[in-house]
Amino acid sequence: MSTENPLKNPFLNALPDLAKLRETVWRELANATGDTNQPWFLGSFGSLGESSPEIRTLVLRRVEVGSRSLIWHSDVRSPKFSQLERAGETSVHFWTPTHRVQLVVRGESQTLSSGELVDQEWKSSQLTSRRAYLGKMPPGAKADAMTVNFPTEFETRPPTDAESQAGKENFGVISTVVQEMDLLILRQTGNVRAMYRWNDHDLANQQWEETWICP
Repeated sequence: MSTENPLKNPFLNALPDLAKLRETVWRELANATGDTNQPWFLGSFGSLGESSPEIRTLVLRRVEVGSRSLIWHSDVRSPKFSQLERAGETSVHFWTPTHRVQLVVRGESQTLSSGELVDQEWKSSQLTSRRAYLGKMPPGAKADAMTVNFPTEFETRPPTDAESQAGKENFGVISTVVQEMDLLILRQTGNVRAMYRWNDHDLANQQWEETWICP
């Protein structure tokens, strides 16, 4: 199957309309949430560590197009949570191998450990996912042996809703507000690249500034 077929590739189908291409990006991000078969279900999430940039894979939980927000879940005890509390600058890399499309988004991330959004995301989370927040040790802590870092009884079954509630105090949400999107489309006929930047300097006319750039 050819990746050059626009009927099978929504990004090619949007060319050369920058606005339509931007809409495609947000639609593909939204479609990826909750679907493990979608490549953008997982993003390579970068933050600023104490001495160097750090990157890890996170599940994209929700997309709020109106507020340009990407929603992620995290253990509040994890290093990335404290890193983002100190410096919220974030880059996220997405890759679609079938369409050969790379998306890099940059923005500012906010950490939340309580409130309506946290409660909403906890309620919508899977019981199997909640196991991760039942560990006695924080993520990244040194262990004496291989460990899943949650009670062993839940290795063979998920916790009940009641059993999972003990982990809620360790559950947090990361909300990344996208300020910039760098889209690269690899094609047999020549690669193309588009840049989108959110202009919020003019409060009366906030909008995306979009342009083609050289790949």
